[in-house]
Formats: sequence, C-alpha cells, structure tokens
Amino acid sequence: MVSLSNLALLALSATSATAYKAVAGHYGDYSVVTGFFKQDDPSTNATTFDHHDNLGLYDNLTWPEFQQQVEHLNANAPEGTSYKVIYYAVCFHNVATTYYGKEAWKCYWCQVNGNGTIFWGPDGYLTDTGKEAARNNSQLIRSLIGEGFPLPQSMYVSPLSRCGDTLVLTWGDLLLEPGYIRPIVKEGLREVIGVETPDLRYVFLSLFRNSTYIILERL
Repeated sequence: MVSLSNLALLALSATSATAYKAVAGHYGDYSVVTGFFKQDDPSTNATTFDHHDNLGLYDNLTWPEFQQQVEHLNANAPEGTSYKVIYYAVCFHNVATTYYGKEAWKCYWCQVNGNGTIFWGPDGYLTDTGKEAARNNSQLIRSLIGEGFPLPQSMYVSPLSRCGDTLVLTWGDLLLEPGYIRPIVKEGLREVIGVETPDLRYVFLSLFRNSTYIILERL
C-alpha cells in the first residue's frame, strides 16, 4: 500500500497467507483492495499526488458506485472475509521513520520514545500536520456529501491515542457530536504489541474519556 493518503479499502481475512499485515491478532490479516483509490497504485507519484482531489477515488467511479461495489464485495465474500474502509493520519513515528530510514528505525529508533526533539512513544501522537489533515478531510468530506459520499453507518477505532484523535478531529461535528454514531473502541484493533514504542498502549482518549459519543469497550 502506498502511504500517500489516509483512505483505503482493505480486505480482512482470518486465513489469508499473503495478506498485508496491518493488524494482527484475532482480527486477522488485511490486504489492500486495488482499483478504487489512486493512492493504492504503485505508479502513483507521491510528490505530485493530491488526495484532496476526491480523496483519491478513481475518475471512473462515483461515490455511490464505490458504496455499491463495497456492499457487493461484502455480500459475496468468502466465509471469514470482509471488506472495510480505513482512515489514518500522519504521526510522529511516521516522520521519524522517513527521517532515519526504515533500517535505522527498526534497528534502534523504534525502541526508544524519541530523539530529544520530538517524541513518538509511548502511544505515538498525531503531528500538527496529521491533525490539520484530519480537520481538512472533515471539511472535504462535508463538501462531498452532495456528490453521494457514503457516510459511515458504524465506526470502530483502535485504542491508540492517535486513532482516537483522528476519529474526533475528522468526524466530531459531522457524526459524533450530533449523536448519529457512537464509535466503538476495539481493544484488539491495533498493531502488534512488540518492541516499537509508538504501539504501546498508554493514554487513549485522555481528552475524550468522558465523551458520551464514544463507547469504550473492554478498557
């Protein structure tokens, strides 16, 4: 998956041996479903791509058609497989990985909390750029509603703080505060718990713990 934007369609399978490992544990493995978003095409130029152009949806698709195709995929999915649309934003550990390179990140930097200037652990936060992107996407989604953009009917969120912040900054005044949806926090819907400090569970939703529009499950 090309890390160019923050919207993607993933196939979740409990048995896939070649799936993209975005989430582990009993939630299974994920693989990217191509053909819907330009950011999933390896030929897409990361330096010129602008996800603000219809969130990267291919020009030959409309949002109602996208919704119909996702519904068709789920209706005809093999047993144990389902299709989900995910959304994510830029975090400090993403910046650090780019700055130091993947090898240095894996060998050393992912095991510490920061470099003295920025901090990415435990439980890495969104950067200011990530926060602004989430706010901008909220406005972009609002502008696409008239074009048939399919608003979520249900939402599930990782227990990591960056995911909770992305959720609230993107959907707060659109769906959460009006009470249209109460997202459910899934404790296991997250990266593998290992040596990387950004993935350590720490202070999820510290600012939103008392919010009435979020369901905290098994915390």
